[in-house]
Amino acid sequence: MTTVHILTIASQKEARQALKEIGVDPAGYAYMAPKMQHVLIKIKDVDVRAANVLKQEMLAKGAEAAVAKWASGFTRPTTDVILMATLKQYSLVLKKLLEQPFGLPRLVEPVKRALDSIRPVKRKIACGRHTLKVGGRTLIMGILNITPDSFSES
Repeated sequence: MTTVHILTIASQKEARQALKEIGVDPAGYAYMAPKMQHVLIKIKDVDVRAANVLKQEMLAKGAEAAVAKWASGFTRPTTDVILMATLKQYSLVLKKLLEQPFGLPRLVEPVKRALDSIRPVKRKIACGRHTLKVGGRTLIMGILNITPDSFSES
């Protein structure tokens, strides 16, 4: 029977693993994995001229950029921007921003740093003689109810 479920990809390692699990040719990993991770980035106080160019560049690459409603009318000097794209789309847009006016080249490095920071944080917690690895794939999850009313009086 065919099953359908949502696949959540939090890192490029997880993207490659998902591709491997379904039998994708390893030669395709480099092309497909960057398209599997959708990332949202918020940039504050962007010149509205730059925001409008940025939105057009994002749309041209199949991505999206949300700007304030006044940005298209240039009635205020700045707007916050929310970028919505895959890693592949970001790489294409960032190259193009280097050629654009209104301070857009100055956004390239901060956006790259933000993208580099999304790697999952992995750490280990000592539990007696065992070690619990946190930040990787969830193996077991549960809820423990230890409120006073959850215990039997008898």
